[in-house]
Amino acid sequence: MDDFNKLGGFIGSYWHMDTESTESGLQDVYREMNTSAIEEMVDIIDNFLNREDLDDQEKSTLIREWTDMYYPLQPLEWLRIICTELKKYVDKL
Repeated sequence: MDDFNKLGGFIGSYWHMDTESTESGLQDVYREMNTSAIEEMVDIIDNFLNREDLDDQEKSTLIREWTDMYYPLQPLEWLRIICTELKKYVDKL
């Protein structure tokens, strides 16, 4: 459950009603988090997306709740994109 809370805090901290775009949230992550923290978050996101105890609707609902009015239209795809971008960022370092 700790990873669950970390993911919710991560999403809510970087994507909320004052966030301009997915990219602006990512830029904040790159500025504020170190490489090991980003790598840990990639693992947490991967684990969340692959959880079998939650269906896609439940996962989407949680993502919408965590984003505090940012509301991505396709929450699971949006989170996959974020995870991919974080992986690319770490791989470039």
